[in-house]
Amino acid sequence: AAGQLRGTDCREKSVRAGFMGLYSAAALEEVGRGRLERHFVKRGDLHEIRPELRAATLWEEEDLMRSQPAGSGYDLILCRNVAIYLDPGAVQSLWARLAGALSPGGYLVVGKAEKISLPGLRRTGPCIYVKTHAE
Repeated sequence: AAGQLRGTDCREKSVRAGFMGLYSAAALEEVGRGRLERHFVKRGDLHEIRPELRAATLWEEEDLMRSQPAGSGYDLILCRNVAIYLDPGAVQSLWARLAGALSPGGYLVVGKAEKISLPGLRRTGPCIYVKTHAE
């Protein structure tokens, strides 16, 4: 849905942590003060994602290696430091599936060590690729 964030992980524990939206100060130490104040509420020793942002976020357990990303037409997909653990054939399959889920003009952000060579994706900056056309 428009304006919705979707977070996935293949581990139930990670999905549950995302759903809870609670983070330690150490986990957020690189988040600027302005963003911290805009997007989080202090709860004792933890920071909680603001209710309006949590309401716009859907968390689901999903294994990207076993299923096509749910839906299509994504404007942004963040998939950082996943491909470095996969064999080359699986990596190409992953990039093709993620590119297929993007809207034309949509962005795919990957980890520093991950490089994509796939027709229809153009590198626009370090770790950032844009889908150049519809499939």
